[in-house]
Amino acid sequence: MDRRISKGLEEIVESRSLYVRGAGKETVAVTSDGGSHYVNCAMPILSEGDVVGCVISAQQFDAPKTSKISEETETKLIQTAGMFLGKQMES
Repeated sequence: MDRRISKGLEEIVESRSLYVRGAGKETVAVTSDGGSHYVNCAMPILSEGDVVGCVISAQQFDAPKTSKISEETETKLIQTAGMFLGKQMES
């Protein structure tokens, strides 16, 4: 959509590890212009040691947190998708 990702999301990607927004953590906007969504959970996609992308679960800033899946399930889904895509990029 021709928008840059936010500095906070860049830092998550560069950390090369799973990010889960927990209680007390500052919200991280998805896009640099602020946008209307924040990162709820993110997993960088690693292929042969390089970061090639990121899988995220986003939430609207003004939407109530009424997820139909548990935080643990959401975290495992995002983590699995990131690892799966990384392995697919290697082959």
